[in-house]
Amino acid sequence: MLLFANQILIYTATGLLIGLIAGTLAACLWYQNRLKKNLGQMQTDLSSLGKNSIFIGDNANFTGLSDLSVALQTFYRKSRQREKSLKKVGRRLNSVLNNMQEGVIVLNGRNHVVFSNQSSRELLAVSVDDLVNRSILEIVRNPEIEQAISDCLAGKSDVQTEFETTRGPKKTLMVRVSQMPRKSKAQTMLVLADISNLRQLENMRRDFVANVSHELKTPLASIKAYSETLRRGAINDEANRLKFVNTIEDQANRLHQLIIDLIHLARIEQGKTAFVITDVDLTGIVLERVEAFRDNAANSRITLDIKSPESEIWVRADDEGLQTIIDNLLSNAIRYTPADGVVTVVCSKNENESILQVIDTGIGIAPDQQERVFERFYRVDKARSREKGGTGLGLSIVKHLTQSMEGKITLNSSVGIGSKFSVYLPLVDSPESGN
Repeated sequence: MLLFANQILIYTATGLLIGLIAGTLAACLWYQNRLKKNLGQMQTDLSSLGKNSIFIGDNANFTGLSDLSVALQTFYRKSRQREKSLKKVGRRLNSVLNNMQEGVIVLNGRNHVVFSNQSSRELLAVSVDDLVNRSILEIVRNPEIEQAISDCLAGKSDVQTEFETTRGPKKTLMVRVSQMPRKSKAQTMLVLADISNLRQLENMRRDFVANVSHELKTPLASIKAYSETLRRGAINDEANRLKFVNTIEDQANRLHQLIIDLIHLARIEQGKTAFVITDVDLTGIVLERVEAFRDNAANSRITLDIKSPESEIWVRADDEGLQTIIDNLLSNAIRYTPADGVVTVVCSKNENESILQVIDTGIGIAPDQQERVFERFYRVDKARSREKGGTGLGLSIVKHLTQSMEGKITLNSSVGIGSKFSVYLPLVDSPESGN
């Protein structure tokens, strides 16, 4: 009986052991299948991340960790390639933005700067620390900018405005505001452009039109007035009619000279004047033009002197243009020099340049006017210039002619003492040198 009971216990224990082993084996098989399934899904997911697919040969068979290892390596390789590509694109984009003349500023939802290129910082005269993470309204402090940003966020397109900078050299900037894509964390982008030169040119054009109108109106008004006076009976006034006719002729000549100078200046500025640049004897032309002005200087009781070197000075210039430069400088010097004054013409040279100087003992030019004397119609003494028949274009023509011959002109002047205009032109060897 005891033996039978022991056998039953042995059989039961054996059955339990077998069942445990079988269950364990079944569990292992199930876990293996589950692991294999998960690894396969992971491999698929990683393959998709690695560019949506991985090239596999027809006989390839990914199993377990081997498949995962290959997928990870492929994903890593693709990620590195993408990273290098993105860095390359980023460098190119950064290079383009920093080499743009226009400034680019990107703002977040609070109107704080999250990006700015080099040009924007130069235009606003600020550093990176002064710009990034600060409100654009604190930097610019312009209500028009704030309004432009608000209009852009409200849905308006191509919002642009202008403002003047308050830091560094004064500039006029045009800003265009546009919205960034909705998926971007940034909300607005500002593109800045320096239009200071454009506005300066517009102001010069308006001044030019106003000056031309005035300069043309003055002689025409005189011609009309004296003509009407003659027509209404002064033509029979033997004592005054010749005077009236001479005045009409003088004003007509002034009007003619003004128109000629305007045409000449316009053709020079537009590059339509054909310059024949050759080797020219500067000293010879200066001597010739000085002699042509001696009577004019004598009539104004002005001594006209010349100082030139013993040897000739040859320059690269246009013969006719060089004569115009000398004529205008001499005419200007005589016009602004009082009686008993002196006008001196000096020719010299250095290693590379010839130097033509016209020096007078005239009224002189104040420092704040010296830059403007080369502008069209600008006169230091308007009454004296008109009285002597000046058009206000002589020095402007001199400046443009000198620049067209690759030269330059400078001015040194003191009020009440006189002025010195110096023209520098490229120097060449004289023909006798054989070079």
